[in-house]
Amino acid sequence: MPKCDHHDILIKRIEKLEEKDEKKEERITGLERKSDVSDEKFNNIMKVLSELKLSVDKIATSLSETEKRPIDLFWKVLAAIVIAVILFGFGIN
Repeated sequence: MPKCDHHDILIKRIEKLEEKDEKKEERITGLERKSDVSDEKFNNIMKVLSELKLSVDKIATSLSETEKRPIDLFWKVLAAIVIAVILFGFGIN
């Protein structure tokens, strides 16, 4: 079968296209790896943020309870004083 005039040119163009295709596949593979790493990092960040939110919620609850303690103590002392006054008023010692 006789060779076409453009046979060598077409072969070279096909080889160049194959090289470009291989380079693109390598780049895509690299981007997929980077994407996987980024996804993992993002998931880890979201996990840490979730844990931090839980910690902040616990601290807020603890702080709220701590702030409430003096008020509770005040009412207990007031109740004790009232009871003492009432008992003293009735002459019960």
